[in-house]
Amino acid sequence: MYRYSRALSQLECGKKQVILKGWVSVSCLVIWLAAFDTIADDQSGTTDPSEDETHTITFTRLVYRSFGGMEINVSPEEYRITFIDELRRRNYNVVGAENIIFGKDNSYKARMLLGGINRSLDCEPIADTGMGTCRFEIEWEMHDQRKDKSIFKKKMIHTRRVSVTKANAKQSLEVLSLGAFRQLLSDGEFNKALQKKGNTATVSTTSYGEVEFRACEARPTRLDKEMTSTLDGTVVVKNGNISGAGFVLTTDGLIATAYHVVEDADEITIRTHQGQELPARLMRYDREFDVALLLVAVQFNRCLPLSSQPARTGDGVYVIGTPAGEDLSFSVSKGIVSGLREWEEHKFIQTDASINPGNSGGPMVDTNGRTIGIVIWKLHHLAFEGIGFGVPISTVLEKLALRPGKTTDYKTLELGQKGDTR
Repeated sequence: MYRYSRALSQLECGKKQVILKGWVSVSCLVIWLAAFDTIADDQSGTTDPSEDETHTITFTRLVYRSFGGMEINVSPEEYRITFIDELRRRNYNVVGAENIIFGKDNSYKARMLLGGINRSLDCEPIADTGMGTCRFEIEWEMHDQRKDKSIFKKKMIHTRRVSVTKANAKQSLEVLSLGAFRQLLSDGEFNKALQKKGNTATVSTTSYGEVEFRACEARPTRLDKEMTSTLDGTVVVKNGNISGAGFVLTTDGLIATAYHVVEDADEITIRTHQGQELPARLMRYDREFDVALLLVAVQFNRCLPLSSQPARTGDGVYVIGTPAGEDLSFSVSKGIVSGLREWEEHKFIQTDASINPGNSGGPMVDTNGRTIGIVIWKLHHLAFEGIGFGVPISTVLEKLALRPGKTTDYKTLELGQKGDTR
């Protein structure tokens, strides 16, 4: 049974007022739980996260496994809206379900996607009461859309007394789900992962001295006529079981890629279009913009020229990468520049060219084979398809403190590597 605060002696359940005299009625459990937790929050003195300090977040879905694990069910849309409202009530930087009446939902704009899987539900009935003590286990996971990777995963157990009668199964599941969700929001590890400074802290390029590199002198090539030479300027980037893509910035051995492809790598290997595998070193990176510079001790025969002009909406674009693993390495997809976007003070090139896991770090090139950006992430949302993003090449050079020139300054590169404490 549930004990309740004197402040909750009267609750409005639908159109009927219910007077509580010692125990809460099952029909009002969800409303009661919301009110009780609101009062508990107010009395706890817990500080809600600041919108300025956390990444944008939305809730996607809660998945339930039936007994035996043979059947999988997805929670109703009301759950998603309830959880988003709970995030909003607690001052998280949440997007989604902005206007239910008119169907306004900006969930696709969220940097972080949050969801969960119910791993187990065990209830011990209390004799002659219709109630039981239930142990509700959920594995929560938060996915960073921009990095296309999970940045938080944790199993949590929520225990609560609820009705265990068949007639009240739906309400009891709602109570357990919302209670478990509020338990998550009180978890320090979860909130730390959501913090901008704790997850993807902005890295100032001032810690790197600007370095000159020998600009690629390859002539632009019409890709509708000849693609091989452009593919020769791209590579597969491998970090253990993780694979992504990159491109040759200069024949002097510098490769640009996405930082999340090589993050926390013990060993980095690149594979050329000709099949040669070579070790690579991480020389520079910027976490916030998700770009990185690798150095390979070899002279390449081919590099990709950089575009001196910003991308324009409507221009044709090719994306080269390794979708779904090395078996599909050096795949090419074609589309257009769908738009130039700015989210969270970051500029992106939007494209409808096909982008999948493994494309990260690969070049976005114009129809003449000049690099306009690096593929970083794809929008993950049930209602959208064909929305991918890249970092403009001008931003890549700025964040890695690189300047095209006549020679490659290896000495400054090495100093930057040794002085990097990040």
